Parts: sequence; C-alpha cells; structure tokens
Amino acid sequence: MKVTYKTQTGNSYVVLANPVKTDVSAYDYISFWVYNDSSDTAIKVATLWGGYDVPKGVWTEIRISAAEINGTTDMNSVALSTSNISNFVFFISWADDIQVGESIYISSVTAGVNGVAKNVITNFKDNSSLSQVSVFWADACTASIDTTIKHEGEEASLKYTYNQEQNFNYIILNAPLNADVSAYDYIAFYVYNPTEHAFMIQPTWGEGVDVAANGWTLVKIDLAQFDAEKITDMSGAVVTKANIVNLPLCIYGTGFVAGESIYFSSFIAGNNAA
Repeated sequence: MKVTYKTQTGNSYVVLANPVKTDVSAYDYISFWVYNDSSDTAIKVATLWGGYDVPKGVWTEIRISAAEINGTTDMNSVALSTSNISNFVFFISWADDIQVGESIYISSVTAGVNGVAKNVITNFKDNSSLSQVSVFWADACTASIDTTIKHEGEEASLKYTYNQEQNFNYIILNAPLNADVSAYDYIAFYVYNPTEHAFMIQPTWGEGVDVAANGWTLVKIDLAQFDAEKITDMSGAVVTKANIVNLPLCIYGTGFVAGESIYFSSFIAGNNAA
C-alpha cells in the first residue's frame, strides 16, 4: 500500500478498518514491512503507545506483539485485543515534517508464531492445532488430530473423516502459522489415503493434484497460479501469495462412504531447485 502525503505533516495514522482476519489470538504477533521513500531519515511506525525506527531507503519489518495489541486502543479510545483487531491503529511519526508528494509503502499485514520457521504453514501436533484449519461442510466431514498415522518425522496428522457419502468438500486454511508465502514457489504436504478411491486436491479455481489410493502422496500446490488472481476464498475474495488466510483446498473424489478417512501432514512452503 502506498501512502502519499497531500499536506506537510509531522504524523499520521493508518487504520485496519476491515482486516480479512480479525481474530489473531492464536498468534504471538502481527507483522508487516515498511519502505521509507521520504526525505526524512528518522521516521517511526508504532501502535499508539510504542514505536519502531524505519530508516530511509530500505524495507523494515515491524512486529507488534500480542501484549502490545492487548495494551492499546483505537482512535476512539476503545480498548483493542487480539481477539478482534478491527480498527487497530498504526501511528506514523516524523522527526521532520514530511513534504507534500512524499510517500511510504506498507506491505500486507500477517500474523505469526514465535519459534516457527517462516515456511511452516500448518503444524499438526495436538488438538490445539485444529485452530489452524477447518472443514467447510463440517456436518459431512470431521477434522481431528491423529497421532497413530502420521508422516515420517511428524508428531501427528490431520485426520479427515467422512460422516456420509460425499463427492467434494473443502479444507480451509483459516489460521495458517505463516500466511505470507510470496517468497516461495509452492505449498507442499503429504496425504495418506488408505482407501481404494483416488481423488484430487485443488485450490479453488486452481490446478488439481491427483492423490493415489492405498498410500502416501506428495501434493505440491504451484504458487505461480496465484499470480492470475483467480484463486478465491469461499466468499469469492481473491487469495494472494502474500496472504493465504482462508485459502480453500477442494477434496474431490467419488466413492467415499461414512467412516472412511484420509490423513494430511503439516503444510510447508518451498522453492524449486535452481
């Protein structure tokens, strides 16, 4: 986002009026990058009650902790919390007044977890991990954590169980540990299919990947297809590589009956070999 100043000023505010995801209570911080393209070499970007230096001419990452979010207010002095960050305020201040026509640039805002590598999208370990994903038609299929069937080196898997005969449903990445995968070429995960039914997984309106019966299959979702802005969430809003919150993955296949299950490893992002 480009912020261009129409008047000479010493400070300004950017408000998250309608964030795509309002509840970030499952995360340790929100993060974004700021590029200072102004003549001022000493700007600060902050909550209403704190500040981070942004040098001129470089991209600077700003991380605002959950504690900082819970300790601030919106522009009307209403207390904010990580359970609802609507109207969260970024305060931008200047050592010298910014000049008319000068700009700064702000990236997408994502949420993250301390100690989790930036390419980890989901990490299935225990029941708390279920907050990272959901099933669109939850009455037809159930998501749970399974510690008996899991990919090599992992603590658990996401178990997807059919409650009735159904041809397709969606797993939604509603709270990925890292939502910005713009630095990567693909999203990868393994699927264990112990049934006799082959099926396909695809992002909404995207390219499908076949999953074989009776074994593990490596699924790679090519992120280049996101560049065409055709991948959408279930409301029709475009999902970008910079923010994959609410990305739906369609599971399409015939023959599944009540009681059958398939299993998913953790999701990671990766790059193709040079």
